[in-house]
Amino acid sequence: MFDIVKYFNCHSKYDKIVNQILNTKKTYIYNSANTIQKLLTSKLFNKLNKTIVIVYPNIFEASKAYEDYLELTEADQISFFPVEELVASELIASSNTYRLERIKTIFKIINNIPQIIVTSVEGITRNVLNKEKLKKAILKIKKDDIYNRNTLLQDLVIRGYQKVTIVENPGTYSVRGSVIDIFPINIENPVRIDFFDNEIDNIKIFDVTTQRSIEKLNEIHIYPFYDIVYNDDEIPAIKERILNTLTELLQAN
Repeated sequence: MFDIVKYFNCHSKYDKIVNQILNTKKTYIYNSANTIQKLLTSKLFNKLNKTIVIVYPNIFEASKAYEDYLELTEADQISFFPVEELVASELIASSNTYRLERIKTIFKIINNIPQIIVTSVEGITRNVLNKEKLKKAILKIKKDDIYNRNTLLQDLVIRGYQKVTIVENPGTYSVRGSVIDIFPINIENPVRIDFFDNEIDNIKIFDVTTQRSIEKLNEIHIYPFYDIVYNDDEIPAIKERILNTLTELLQAN
């Protein structure tokens, strides 16, 4: 069996191309197969160990390219930043799936993790919160902390988490008395937070299938499910801006 990726990485002529790209400010590659372009990008990424952003004309082409990159590159080195187009949003994937991919990519950037980011024109022009606001949007919960249970539930809703009967998917939470189950988008298993009055008594990771505890934690960070998060004190100003905009539109018509 012939491994084209291994051959590409070992062949000196491709090293020369990568070095030429590194030594010039702008390089245009044409008359090249799509696979060769992706292999060059992967090789360039491995040499630089810096984030590379690849922009495609639309979400359909970006989705196809992302699947190709997954076959050519280590999964933890490739990220997808999909933004729905008006027509494509119902045809290609659900909003929740795209939202999850976006927020994972954003927090890799925030944590300075080098990656190849595949996106579309819609994605590269999308507005997101600045780095500091996104960092503040991370819920940091520690064992023995005083944290009002209702406040935690409100904080989860603001960050896009959906209440369900049983937690099975990332971005959801459930409530049973003093116990809150949360499936953070940034870890592989859900967590169970046990309250004693307003004190966090226990934090445990549990298996979603068996519901059995896997590991006890002293602290958990919960990433938001939205790439745009607003605090309670910002909402009145947002409402006012929306009302003013609607009023101006009505007056214009």
